[in-house]
Amino acid sequence: MHFRYHAVLHHLIFVEQGGVEAKTMQGSFSAKPGDLLCLRPARWSEYQTSPDTIMYQITLAFAQPPHQLSTPVLPGLGPLPLHISAGEFREEIRHAFNTICLELPQAEVISQLRCKTAVYQILEAVAGVLTHTAHAHDTRNDEWEAVRLKLMIADAARTKIETLARGMGYSPQHFRHLFKERFGETAQHCQMTARLEAAMHHLREKQDSVKSVANDLGFSGAKGLTRAIQKHLGVTASEIRNHPESLPSLGQVMSKPFALNHHILPPGDSLERLKRRYASERTLLINPPSL
Repeated sequence: MHFRYHAVLHHLIFVEQGGVEAKTMQGSFSAKPGDLLCLRPARWSEYQTSPDTIMYQITLAFAQPPHQLSTPVLPGLGPLPLHISAGEFREEIRHAFNTICLELPQAEVISQLRCKTAVYQILEAVAGVLTHTAHAHDTRNDEWEAVRLKLMIADAARTKIETLARGMGYSPQHFRHLFKERFGETAQHCQMTARLEAAMHHLREKQDSVKSVANDLGFSGAKGLTRAIQKHLGVTASEIRNHPESLPSLGQVMSKPFALNHHILPPGDSLERLKRRYASERTLLINPPSL
């Protein structure tokens, strides 16, 4: 895809997969997975994506009018850079974009505050990259990362979510809510992804029987594994074993925390109001298609 457009506000692009070539009035940039582009308001900007690119993008005003075109300046570090490689901060930035996509359509005050917090988290990560300092996770975040790793280890597939919840001092219901809030997916979904990834490896590489794989990974027998493969991957166990080259990407099939290509406007706002507030008379804004 190729786009040339009037950049009405700051346009932030975070590349999850594939690549983006961007050309702006400040220069040209090539963004690979884990890179963040912060394109500034300008008469024109241009970018194109390579095949199979997955990316997050938001248009953002860091301040209210009449300062909506102002670029943030980080004290001691300078203005928000046009292009950075997130490195060790990749997960923090991805999580912040994910939060915005999930929370912005919600009208509740707490959802709007989460969106604003996510913007500051993006700026915090950028500052971390620029200063080359390790990100200081708080203790609670470290605990959640450890819990997620436990769910992602296939050998621990029989780990009970209720046991993990009790270990952190939460009820199972509250644990599930906080886990989804932190990672953008449910604990069950995280665990199932790891189990299916291991099942595909055993069926494809080791040619193990469906029954033995099901028993090793904690499924309720061969039928339970077969149903899970069919439900989440849309293929059969024999297709995994005999035609691995035609299999879908597990990451693309399982990672769907929100609708793709969903154009989001803040609650109570409209395209016409945004046009009057931010766009010049020469700017053409069209209604986004319903995808």
